Amino acid sequence: MRVCSLTTSFPQSEEDDSSIFVKRLIDAFANLGMTGVVITPERGELTGNEIDSGFEVTRVKYGLFSTGSLVSNEGIMPTLRKRPWLIYEAALLILALALHAFKRRREFDVIHANWIGAGCAALISSALIRKPYVLTIRGEDMNLINHRVFGIILRPALLGAAAITSVNQAFIEELQLSSPRIARKLYFIPNGATYAPSSEAQQRELREKLQLPQDSNVATFIGTVVPRKRIELLFEGLTGSEDRLLIICGRFLENAPYIKELHASAERLGIMRQVRFIGALPPNEISTLLDISSVYLSASKHEGRPNSVLEAMASGTPVILSNIPAHRELIGDSERGQLFNTGEELRAALSFVSNNPQEVERKSSKALEFMASLSWSRSATQYEELFHEAIS
Repeated sequence: MRVCSLTTSFPQSEEDDSSIFVKRLIDAFANLGMTGVVITPERGELTGNEIDSGFEVTRVKYGLFSTGSLVSNEGIMPTLRKRPWLIYEAALLILALALHAFKRRREFDVIHANWIGAGCAALISSALIRKPYVLTIRGEDMNLINHRVFGIILRPALLGAAAITSVNQAFIEELQLSSPRIARKLYFIPNGATYAPSSEAQQRELREKLQLPQDSNVATFIGTVVPRKRIELLFEGLTGSEDRLLIICGRFLENAPYIKELHASAERLGIMRQVRFIGALPPNEISTLLDISSVYLSASKHEGRPNSVLEAMASGTPVILSNIPAHRELIGDSERGQLFNTGEELRAALSFVSNNPQEVERKSSKALEFMASLSWSRSATQYEELFHEAIS
């Protein structure tokens, strides 16, 4: 099977965590014997083509007179919220992806579009080259699909797909209700999770790298530091726990207004010495970070299917998550972790984790049982079946 993966984000190196789940899916495709191309926008200094797991990665320019500014470390949607005039680059990006898919048309049998924007590019390419595409809905896609203007623009990409998948069961159910015409081609395919237990030496080394005391009580959040992650709510939960450190692990822009707001919030709450913004870690150090953490936290306002939460659950680290559909889908009604709505509820949940080790262990065991059914190999096999159906 030869696949063209259209994606608006892809790691630039082994150290880059940008959309690492897309790379892991590509790796799983390759393990099944699939080959093909990955077409993704240029970002930063890396340009041109390289080989990754048997797939040739092509990075394309999409700006009028430059590489383009829309695809950044913050992500496309956060960038558009800050600089809405870059919407024209979204159209150019779609056209650039479609053009390069057309140029590489002899090298693949089916297109896999990651995110609805890439789905628009796949729609154009498919119409030109008469090859089907499978669309995967991720992250903020549902907000765009439900938007009164963008929803109309994006609808043809949904209608034209041979199959539509999502990593989030709630997204599938919502689309079944709102779009009966596409109900028959909707499929739930969850991501896998990557976790490898770390050694004591690796844990000591990471603590030294992050300048953490060896016996420190660490709570961790992993993800891009943008307003929808609601880091300030985690700060509220941290008050009153002077012995606990909060590690914020993820990409951010140092001078971004939201980062300044977070620093001000931490100062106001008197917890600045307990908060560490460490930036993004290489993907191969995430397991070690989870192993030195006593609890994983997320206060996100909305999510697709957060990989960092899956990896925390796979590591056996207790999770405390905001009460949103994506989180409830993973931990149930606090069966495999705990849910919270407010800073006060988060403080209570952190206290529970500290004072009820047996119950916390029971929840973590349930989380491990849940994660045992998820793997990248299984995800890739489900996609391969859809690809064969699409071209048959």
